[in-house]
Amino acid sequence: MKRLLGVMAVGIGLCVVGASGLVGCSFFRSIAGFARPSLAFKSATIADASLSGATINLTYVVNNPNPVSLPLEEVSYRLSVEGKSVISGRPSKGLRIPARGKGELVFPAQIKFSEIAPALDVFLSKDRARYRAEGSIGVESPIGMVRLPLAHEGEFEVPKVPDVQFGTPHVGQVSLGGASIEIPLQISNRNSFPLPIAALTGALKIAGNDVGTLETTGLGILSPRATREISLPLTIQFRGAAAAAAAIQRGSGELAFSGSLRSGQAAMPIDWKAVRQFLR
Repeated sequence: MKRLLGVMAVGIGLCVVGASGLVGCSFFRSIAGFARPSLAFKSATIADASLSGATINLTYVVNNPNPVSLPLEEVSYRLSVEGKSVISGRPSKGLRIPARGKGELVFPAQIKFSEIAPALDVFLSKDRARYRAEGSIGVESPIGMVRLPLAHEGEFEVPKVPDVQFGTPHVGQVSLGGASIEIPLQISNRNSFPLPIAALTGALKIAGNDVGTLETTGLGILSPRATREISLPLTIQFRGAAAAAAAIQRGSGELAFSGSLRSGQAAMPIDWKAVRQFLR
């Protein structure tokens, strides 16, 4: 306070000395009229989400009511998810908040779900997860460094494992030794954000008999709430699969799939079972 009063006294003195005091008057007015900027939370968005992790971008808005721009000089930031600290990025120093304007600061954090919960399937069964952000930023101003605290708590949507359903198989050629069939598959993204699907692979049973392995790769990105339909070919050998052969011949039987779906670095188990008709 003594330092500020001293600076103001100097400014007043400079204003009194006429033309030579113009610079001093301008400086004094910038101090006397300086208004403290404010910092407010704006949004939390999810990017690059998969079943293994996601990036959460927390956006804050700095309001600068002053006639001069203010450079961002200091950033201290911490983010925790479900009580566990995560690695967070921060805005670059040197960013300037425009005069009589607003500037957005984005704090990205990459979250690995396996580091948040000991069991990934337990974490992915949650609907939402809690986070807490805290810290401060510092902007340089005519009165020195102005530090603005930030603190915010909220929740984000935990990625859900896609829903996998098998449709009605279409039987192609049938011989004494086996048959070729096409098995429709639907993969539905239950999330409000895009989700990458790397592969789906597993063993298929018909009427309790192992009949082969189904595998699809390169499914790409599933749009929010979207369903992807594909058809998987399979050649079945009847040797050792009499029950499967009988089910195909009579036109119905139980299909059972046991495998995994990969998204990001995570592979989640998929187990599906239902009675289906076999169309010729």
